[in-house]
Amino acid sequence: MSEHGLVYISPLSRIFEFVCGMCIAAIYKRRNPNTAYWLATAYELGAVLLCAFAMFNMHYLIRLSHDLMLGTSMAMWLGSCGSFLAFGTLIYIVAHGRGLISKILATPGLVLLGEISFSIYLIHQILLSKYRQNAQMLSHLPDGFAFAIYMVIVLLAAYLIWFFVEMPGRRLMLGFVNGYGGAARKPWQPSNLVSKGKPLFAVLGLVCTFSFLNLTAVKATQGAASKLTPISLTEAESMTSASMKDYLGINFQNAFTVRGLDFKCKREGLYVYVTWQIISTQDVVFNNAVHLIDQAGIILSQADYKQSPEVRNLDLGSAWVDTIFIPNNKIMKETTSLALGIYDDAKALLVVDRGPSDWGGAG
Repeated sequence: MSEHGLVYISPLSRIFEFVCGMCIAAIYKRRNPNTAYWLATAYELGAVLLCAFAMFNMHYLIRLSHDLMLGTSMAMWLGSCGSFLAFGTLIYIVAHGRGLISKILATPGLVLLGEISFSIYLIHQILLSKYRQNAQMLSHLPDGFAFAIYMVIVLLAAYLIWFFVEMPGRRLMLGFVNGYGGAARKPWQPSNLVSKGKPLFAVLGLVCTFSFLNLTAVKATQGAASKLTPISLTEAESMTSASMKDYLGINFQNAFTVRGLDFKCKREGLYVYVTWQIISTQDVVFNNAVHLIDQAGIILSQADYKQSPEVRNLDLGSAWVDTIFIPNNKIMKETTSLALGIYDDAKALLVVDRGPSDWGGAG
Protein backbone atom coordinates (compact mmCIF):
# COMPACT_ATOMS: atom_id res chain seq x y z
CA MET A 1 0.00 0.00 0.00
CA SER A 2 1.47 3.35 -1.05
CA GLU A 3 1.41 6.62 0.89
CA HIS A 4 -1.06 7.96 -1.67
CA GLY A 5 -3.32 4.96 -1.12
CA LEU A 6 -3.32 5.38 2.64
CA VAL A 7 -3.82 9.15 2.64
CA TYR A 8 -6.13 9.64 -0.34
CA ILE A 9 -7.97 6.36 -0.92
CA SER A 10 -8.13 4.59 2.43
CA PRO A 11 -11.38 5.19 4.38
CA LEU A 12 -9.30 5.54 7.56
CA SER A 13 -7.92 8.88 6.40
CA ARG A 14 -11.46 10.10 5.66
CA ILE A 15 -12.94 9.41 9.09
CA PHE A 16 -12.47 13.02 10.20
CA GLU A 17 -14.39 14.32 7.16
CA PHE A 18 -17.08 11.69 7.73
CA VAL A 19 -17.56 12.71 11.37
CA CYS A 20 -17.73 16.38 10.36
CA GLY A 21 -20.44 15.47 7.87
CA MET A 22 -22.39 13.72 10.65
CA CYS A 23 -22.09 16.82 12.85
CA ILE A 24 -23.35 19.07 10.04
CA ALA A 25 -26.29 16.69 9.50
CA ALA A 26 -27.11 16.80 13.23
CA ILE A 27 -27.07 20.62 13.21
CA TYR A 28 -29.26 20.66 10.09
CA LYS A 29 -31.88 18.43 11.77
CA ARG A 30 -32.11 20.73 14.77
CA ARG A 31 -32.32 24.02 12.90
CA ASN A 32 -34.78 25.11 10.26
CA PRO A 33 -34.27 28.84 9.75
CA ASN A 34 -37.03 30.70 7.91
CA THR A 35 -34.65 32.73 5.75
CA ALA A 36 -35.96 35.07 3.05
CA TYR A 37 -35.42 33.94 -0.56
CA TRP A 38 -33.02 36.74 -1.50
CA LEU A 39 -30.98 36.31 1.69
CA ALA A 40 -30.82 32.52 1.28
CA THR A 41 -29.63 33.02 -2.32
CA ALA A 42 -26.91 35.35 -1.06
CA TYR A 43 -25.84 32.75 1.53
CA GLU A 44 -25.74 30.02 -1.13
CA LEU A 45 -23.74 32.16 -3.54
CA GLY A 46 -21.34 33.06 -0.73
CA ALA A 47 -20.87 29.38 0.11
CA VAL A 48 -20.11 28.58 -3.55
CA LEU A 49 -17.52 31.37 -3.64
CA LEU A 50 -16.06 30.09 -0.37
CA CYS A 51 -15.59 26.63 -1.92
CA ALA A 52 -13.96 28.14 -5.00
CA PHE A 53 -11.65 30.22 -2.81
CA ALA A 54 -10.71 27.18 -0.73
CA MET A 55 -9.94 25.06 -3.80
CA PHE A 56 -7.82 27.68 -5.55
CA ASN A 57 -5.84 28.58 -2.44
CA MET A 58 -5.21 25.12 -1.06
CA HIS A 59 -1.54 25.41 -2.03
CA TYR A 60 -1.06 27.87 0.83
CA LEU A 61 -2.13 25.19 3.33
CA ILE A 62 0.19 22.70 1.66
CA ARG A 63 3.07 25.16 1.88
CA LEU A 64 2.24 25.84 5.55
CA SER A 65 2.31 22.11 6.21
CA HIS A 66 5.80 21.91 4.72
CA ASP A 67 6.95 24.99 6.69
CA LEU A 68 5.72 23.46 9.95
CA MET A 69 7.39 20.16 9.01
CA LEU A 70 4.15 18.22 9.40
CA GLY A 71 5.28 15.70 6.78
CA THR A 72 4.37 14.83 3.22
CA SER A 73 1.35 12.79 4.31
CA MET A 74 -0.29 15.80 5.95
CA ALA A 75 0.49 17.93 2.90
CA MET A 76 -1.08 15.30 0.67
CA TRP A 77 -4.15 15.09 2.90
CA LEU A 78 -4.59 18.87 2.93
CA GLY A 79 -4.21 18.97 -0.85
CA SER A 80 -7.08 16.55 -1.36
CA CYS A 81 -9.29 17.12 1.69
CA GLY A 82 -8.39 20.53 3.09
CA SER A 83 -11.49 22.24 1.71
CA PHE A 84 -13.96 19.96 3.53
CA LEU A 85 -15.18 22.71 5.89
CA ALA A 86 -16.05 24.98 2.96
CA PHE A 87 -17.99 22.23 1.21
CA GLY A 88 -19.66 21.24 4.47
CA THR A 89 -20.87 24.82 4.82
CA LEU A 90 -22.19 24.75 1.26
CA ILE A 91 -24.07 21.50 1.85
CA TYR A 92 -25.60 22.80 5.09
CA ILE A 93 -26.84 26.03 3.48
CA VAL A 94 -28.13 24.45 0.26
CA ALA A 95 -29.85 21.61 2.16
CA HIS A 96 -32.46 24.07 3.50
CA GLY A 97 -33.64 24.69 -0.06
CA ARG A 98 -34.45 28.37 0.45
CA GLY A 99 -32.42 30.06 -2.31
CA LEU A 100 -32.02 30.07 -6.08
CA ILE A 101 -29.07 27.66 -6.25
CA SER A 102 -30.85 25.05 -4.13
CA LYS A 103 -33.95 25.39 -6.34
CA ILE A 104 -31.83 24.72 -9.43
CA LEU A 105 -30.20 21.72 -7.77
CA ALA A 106 -33.66 20.36 -6.93
CA THR A 107 -34.53 19.79 -10.61
CA PRO A 108 -35.09 16.07 -11.38
CA GLY A 109 -32.05 15.65 -13.62
CA LEU A 110 -29.63 17.09 -11.07
CA VAL A 111 -31.29 15.18 -8.23
CA LEU A 112 -30.77 11.95 -10.18
CA LEU A 113 -27.14 12.94 -10.79
CA GLY A 114 -26.79 13.39 -7.04
CA GLU A 115 -28.36 10.00 -6.39
CA ILE A 116 -25.87 8.21 -8.64
CA SER A 117 -22.89 10.29 -7.43
CA PHE A 118 -21.67 7.58 -5.04
CA SER A 119 -21.74 5.04 -7.87
CA ILE A 120 -19.79 7.51 -10.01
CA TYR A 121 -17.24 7.77 -7.21
CA LEU A 122 -16.93 3.97 -7.08
CA ILE A 123 -16.63 3.34 -10.82
CA HIS A 124 -14.87 6.35 -12.34
CA GLN A 125 -11.29 5.44 -11.38
CA ILE A 126 -11.67 1.89 -12.71
CA LEU A 127 -13.01 3.17 -16.03
CA LEU A 128 -10.39 5.93 -16.15
CA SER A 129 -7.65 3.30 -15.81
CA LYS A 130 -9.16 1.30 -18.68
CA TYR A 131 -9.52 4.49 -20.71
CA ARG A 132 -5.82 5.26 -20.32
CA GLN A 133 -4.77 1.69 -21.12
CA ASN A 134 -6.78 1.76 -24.36
CA ALA A 135 -6.21 5.37 -25.29
CA GLN A 136 -4.96 4.40 -28.76
CA MET A 137 -8.42 3.32 -29.91
CA LEU A 138 -9.60 6.90 -29.40
CA SER A 139 -6.40 8.67 -30.45
CA HIS A 140 -7.80 9.66 -33.85
CA LEU A 141 -10.88 11.27 -32.29
CA PRO A 142 -11.01 14.86 -30.98
CA ASP A 143 -10.13 15.01 -27.28
CA GLY A 144 -13.51 16.50 -26.39
CA PHE A 145 -15.39 13.71 -28.15
CA ALA A 146 -13.23 11.00 -26.56
CA PHE A 147 -13.88 12.56 -23.13
CA ALA A 148 -17.62 12.65 -23.89
CA ILE A 149 -17.55 8.91 -24.64
CA TYR A 150 -15.81 8.27 -21.33
CA MET A 151 -18.40 10.36 -19.45
CA VAL A 152 -21.31 8.55 -21.15
CA ILE A 153 -19.90 5.19 -20.05
CA VAL A 154 -19.29 6.44 -16.49
CA LEU A 155 -22.81 7.86 -16.13
CA LEU A 156 -24.56 4.83 -17.65
CA ALA A 157 -22.54 2.36 -15.57
CA ALA A 158 -23.11 4.41 -12.40
CA TYR A 159 -26.83 4.58 -13.10
CA LEU A 160 -27.07 0.80 -13.47
CA ILE A 161 -25.08 0.21 -10.26
CA TRP A 162 -27.35 2.66 -8.44
CA PHE A 163 -30.56 1.11 -9.77
CA PHE A 164 -29.68 -2.58 -9.44
CA VAL A 165 -27.34 -2.54 -6.40
CA GLU A 166 -27.66 0.61 -4.30
CA MET A 167 -31.46 0.97 -4.35
CA PRO A 168 -32.18 -2.69 -3.49
CA GLY A 169 -29.53 -2.42 -0.77
CA ARG A 170 -31.31 0.58 0.73
CA ARG A 171 -34.63 -1.22 0.74
CA LEU A 172 -33.04 -4.30 2.30
CA MET A 173 -31.40 -2.30 5.11
CA LEU A 174 -34.58 -0.34 5.81
CA GLY A 175 -36.55 -3.58 5.95
CA PHE A 176 -33.96 -5.04 8.32
CA VAL A 177 -34.25 -2.04 10.64
CA ASN A 178 -38.06 -2.16 10.58
CA GLY A 179 -38.09 -5.91 11.22
CA TYR A 180 -35.88 -5.66 14.30
CA GLY A 181 -37.57 -2.99 16.28
CA GLY A 182 -36.26 0.06 14.52
CA ALA A 183 -38.39 3.07 13.85
CA ALA A 184 -40.85 2.40 11.06
CA ARG A 185 -39.76 4.10 7.87
CA LYS A 186 -41.23 3.99 4.41
CA PRO A 187 -38.72 2.58 1.91
CA TRP A 188 -37.42 5.27 -0.39
CA GLN A 189 -39.00 5.05 -3.84
CA PRO A 190 -37.63 7.17 -6.69
CA SER A 191 -40.90 7.09 -8.61
CA ASN A 192 -40.50 10.69 -9.68
CA LEU A 193 -36.93 10.11 -10.88
CA VAL A 194 -36.91 6.83 -12.73
CA SER A 195 -39.43 4.67 -14.53
CA LYS A 196 -39.20 0.93 -15.03
CA GLY A 197 -38.01 1.30 -18.59
CA LYS A 198 -35.04 3.57 -17.93
CA PRO A 199 -32.60 0.83 -16.78
CA LEU A 200 -33.25 -0.93 -20.09
CA PHE A 201 -32.38 2.26 -21.95
CA ALA A 202 -29.21 2.55 -19.87
CA VAL A 203 -28.20 -1.02 -20.74
CA LEU A 204 -28.87 -0.38 -24.42
CA GLY A 205 -26.88 2.84 -24.18
CA LEU A 206 -23.91 0.99 -22.71
CA VAL A 207 -24.14 -1.72 -25.37
CA CYS A 208 -24.24 0.88 -28.15
CA THR A 209 -21.32 2.81 -26.64
CA PHE A 210 -19.14 -0.27 -26.26
CA SER A 211 -20.09 -1.39 -29.78
CA PHE A 212 -18.92 1.98 -31.06
CA LEU A 213 -15.68 1.64 -29.07
CA ASN A 214 -15.13 -1.85 -30.45
CA LEU A 215 -15.60 -0.58 -34.00
CA THR A 216 -13.24 2.30 -33.25
CA ALA A 217 -10.67 -0.11 -31.83
CA VAL A 218 -10.82 -2.27 -34.96
CA LYS A 219 -10.31 0.79 -37.12
CA ALA A 220 -7.44 1.93 -34.93
CA THR A 221 -5.65 -1.43 -35.07
CA GLN A 222 -6.25 -1.62 -38.81
CA GLY A 223 -5.30 1.99 -39.38
CA ALA A 224 -1.89 1.09 -40.78
CA ALA A 225 -3.50 -1.47 -43.07
CA SER A 226 -6.21 0.82 -44.42
CA LYS A 227 -4.29 3.99 -45.20
CA LEU A 228 -0.68 4.80 -45.91
CA THR A 229 1.01 7.92 -44.68
CA PRO A 230 3.59 8.86 -47.34
CA ILE A 231 6.79 10.60 -46.31
CA SER A 232 9.90 11.77 -48.13
CA LEU A 233 13.27 10.19 -47.36
CA THR A 234 14.55 13.58 -46.21
CA GLU A 235 11.70 13.92 -43.69
CA ALA A 236 12.20 10.34 -42.55
CA GLU A 237 15.88 10.90 -41.84
CA SER A 238 15.25 14.20 -40.07
CA MET A 239 12.75 12.59 -37.68
CA THR A 240 15.39 10.05 -36.60
CA SER A 241 17.49 10.97 -33.58
CA ALA A 242 21.28 10.62 -33.65
CA SER A 243 21.16 7.51 -31.44
CA MET A 244 18.89 5.77 -33.96
CA LYS A 245 20.86 6.64 -37.12
CA ASP A 246 22.71 3.31 -37.08
CA TYR A 247 19.45 1.48 -37.75
CA LEU A 248 18.68 3.39 -40.93
CA GLY A 249 19.18 1.40 -44.09
CA ILE A 250 18.64 -2.03 -42.49
CA ASN A 251 17.43 -4.28 -45.30
CA PHE A 252 14.74 -6.92 -44.87
CA GLN A 253 15.60 -9.57 -47.47
CA ASN A 254 15.75 -7.04 -50.34
CA ALA A 255 12.04 -6.28 -49.87
CA PHE A 256 11.92 -3.35 -47.46
CA THR A 257 14.36 -0.94 -45.85
CA VAL A 258 14.09 1.07 -42.64
CA ARG A 259 14.46 4.78 -43.49
CA GLY A 260 13.25 6.47 -40.31
CA LEU A 261 12.78 5.63 -36.64
CA ASP A 262 11.45 7.67 -33.73
CA PHE A 263 9.94 7.11 -30.29
CA LYS A 264 7.70 9.26 -28.11
CA CYS A 265 6.76 8.43 -24.54
CA LYS A 266 3.39 9.85 -23.56
CA ARG A 267 1.19 9.45 -20.54
CA GLU A 268 -0.87 6.64 -22.09
CA GLY A 269 2.07 4.67 -23.50
CA LEU A 270 4.83 4.49 -26.12
CA TYR A 271 4.44 5.68 -29.72
CA VAL A 272 6.83 4.22 -32.28
CA TYR A 273 7.19 5.81 -35.73
CA VAL A 274 8.83 3.63 -38.37
CA THR A 275 9.45 4.75 -41.96
CA TRP A 276 9.61 1.91 -44.49
CA GLN A 277 10.82 2.02 -48.08
CA ILE A 278 9.79 -0.59 -50.64
CA ILE A 279 12.73 -1.79 -52.76
CA SER A 280 11.19 -4.70 -54.69
CA THR A 281 7.82 -5.62 -56.14
CA GLN A 282 5.58 -7.46 -53.69
CA ASP A 283 2.80 -9.91 -54.51
CA VAL A 284 1.69 -10.56 -50.92
CA VAL A 285 0.71 -8.40 -47.97
CA PHE A 286 3.22 -8.83 -45.17
CA ASN A 287 2.84 -8.44 -41.42
CA ASN A 288 5.05 -6.23 -39.29
CA ALA A 289 6.24 -7.63 -35.96
CA VAL A 290 6.78 -5.20 -33.09
CA HIS A 291 8.07 -6.95 -29.97
CA LEU A 292 9.19 -5.71 -26.58
CA ILE A 293 11.95 -8.02 -25.36
CA ASP A 294 14.13 -8.44 -22.29
CA GLN A 295 17.91 -8.72 -22.05
CA ALA A 296 17.76 -12.44 -22.92
CA GLY A 297 15.69 -11.76 -26.05
CA ILE A 298 12.46 -13.18 -24.60
CA ILE A 299 9.31 -11.55 -25.99
CA LEU A 300 7.41 -9.81 -23.19
CA SER A 301 4.66 -8.19 -25.28
CA GLN A 302 3.93 -7.37 -28.88
CA ALA A 303 2.00 -4.99 -31.12
CA ASP A 304 2.09 -6.71 -34.52
CA TYR A 305 0.05 -5.28 -37.36
CA LYS A 306 -0.70 -6.07 -41.00
CA GLN A 307 0.75 -3.94 -43.77
CA SER A 308 -1.62 -2.00 -45.96
CA PRO A 309 -2.64 -3.73 -49.21
CA GLU A 310 -1.69 -0.45 -50.88
CA VAL A 311 1.97 -1.36 -50.39
CA ARG A 312 1.72 -3.70 -53.39
CA ASN A 313 0.74 -0.77 -55.60
CA LEU A 314 3.56 1.56 -54.54
CA ASP A 315 6.30 2.57 -56.92
CA LEU A 316 9.72 1.17 -56.08
CA GLY A 317 11.57 3.54 -53.78
CA SER A 318 8.38 4.93 -52.19
CA ALA A 319 8.38 5.45 -48.43
CA TRP A 320 5.66 5.66 -45.80
CA VAL A 321 5.56 6.00 -42.01
CA ASP A 322 3.66 3.66 -39.67
CA THR A 323 2.56 4.78 -36.22
CA ILE A 324 2.59 2.00 -33.63
CA PHE A 325 1.13 2.45 -30.15
CA ILE A 326 2.11 0.30 -27.17
CA PRO A 327 0.00 1.01 -24.05
CA ASN A 328 1.61 1.25 -20.63
CA ASN A 329 0.10 -2.03 -19.44
CA LYS A 330 2.11 -3.87 -22.12
CA ILE A 331 5.44 -2.30 -21.18
CA MET A 332 7.00 -4.52 -18.51
CA LYS A 333 9.77 -3.25 -16.25
CA GLU A 334 12.05 -6.00 -17.60
CA THR A 335 11.84 -4.53 -21.13
CA THR A 336 15.25 -3.55 -22.51
CA SER A 337 14.75 -3.45 -26.29
CA LEU A 338 12.23 -3.15 -29.09
CA ALA A 339 12.48 -5.59 -32.00
CA LEU A 340 11.05 -5.09 -35.49
CA GLY A 341 10.42 -7.82 -38.01
CA ILE A 342 8.47 -8.61 -41.17
CA TYR A 343 6.76 -11.94 -41.89
CA ASP A 344 4.19 -13.35 -44.29
CA ASP A 345 0.95 -15.15 -43.45
CA ALA A 346 2.86 -18.43 -43.26
CA LYS A 347 4.96 -16.90 -40.43
CA ALA A 348 8.10 -16.94 -42.60
CA LEU A 349 10.31 -14.06 -41.45
CA LEU A 350 12.35 -11.85 -43.77
CA VAL A 351 16.04 -11.94 -42.86
CA VAL A 352 17.78 -8.65 -42.02
CA ASP A 353 21.18 -7.84 -43.47
CA ARG A 354 22.83 -6.32 -40.40
CA GLY A 355 22.41 -5.07 -36.87
CA PRO A 356 21.45 -6.88 -33.64
CA SER A 357 18.89 -9.60 -34.35
CA ASP A 358 17.26 -12.74 -33.05
CA TRP A 359 14.83 -15.26 -34.58
CA GLY A 360 17.69 -16.63 -36.69
CA GLY A 361 18.70 -13.21 -38.01
CA ALA A 362 15.16 -12.19 -38.91
CA GLY A 363 14.60 -9.22 -36.62
